[in-house]
Amino acid sequence: MIPKTSKYYHPDQKFVNIESVDIEKLLQEPLLLTCAGSAIRQQINFLTHKFKTNPIIVLESTNIETIASLSAKGIGSTIIPATVAMNLDEGEYNLCPLPQDILSLDYFLAYAKERKLSPDEKDMIETFKKINIIECTQKKGWPKFSKLR
Repeated sequence: MIPKTSKYYHPDQKFVNIESVDIEKLLQEPLLLTCAGSAIRQQINFLTHKFKTNPIIVLESTNIETIASLSAKGIGSTIIPATVAMNLDEGEYNLCPLPQDILSLDYFLAYAKERKLSPDEKDMIETFKKINIIECTQKKGWPKFSKLR
């Protein structure tokens, strides 16, 4: 999420393509981050290590919606999941979907092999096997994230 206060902000565009943003330089701008230990923060730490940057952390919070709202107000850039971006109010900021090879989370379900699963648990596992999480996070009227990569 790139607020209007960033030099990488593109006016009159809600979405920007990853090719129009220098991730390494964006990571050197003021950032709003989740607290250390969160899954998103671990990935951001990986990126800052990969690009050998020292982030300017303006704020850390356990609440990703707070971070997104403050970023939308121009306090700093942030990286948020698509599920959070879908619920943001309109504002002067850009959304730049990141390719999965740059940043992604792998989810998994774990259970004891010898444990008998309930029908509901089995249904949940089958549902997770069938769905495509990225396409399920699409908001009506938004471009497909895969087309922005």
